[in-house]
Amino acid sequence: MESGRYERNPDFDAERAESTADLEKLGEELGEKLRAEMDPQFGRDFEAPRKFDDEDEKNRTAEQRNNIQELQKQIDELSENIASNTQQLAALPLTIEQQALLDTINQLMAKRARETSKSARRAIDEEISLTTKQLAELPVTPEQGALLDSILELMDEREATTVQLRAALKK
Repeated sequence: MESGRYERNPDFDAERAESTADLEKLGEELGEKLRAEMDPQFGRDFEAPRKFDDEDEKNRTAEQRNNIQELQKQIDELSENIASNTQQLAALPLTIEQQALLDTINQLMAKRARETSKSARRAIDEEISLTTKQLAELPVTPEQGALLDSILELMDEREATTVQLRAALKK
């Protein structure tokens, strides 16, 4: 087999002839497959799963974004309810110590309303929570106690929602 041509070989047998024919047939099949792969339409049917994966990813992202917005909305509503209950508490007759703590809470809530940074708002929420707990430890009337209990429950609910929001943001 010099210079790439088949030469007559005295040891030539029929089995080799069949394998040569098989090789030629295989070569033709591979050529057809190669031409088919070069066709611009080739593989279009196989791109559909990727398209579905992209759509699934978009849906998951949109769902996650909606979930995060809903949690943030809940946190804001809880903060508004806390502010409302605090104002109701301020309308009741209070001791000097209670009034001082309530004034501090109102100042913190006003500061929170002006704040745009989420981390700063979170820090202010912590200060409000601590001050409210100090207020709750003072002797109170039953009406004051009910409002303080409501405020503390709302704060706990807001904290739980904040934990859910953090978990959703990590995803």
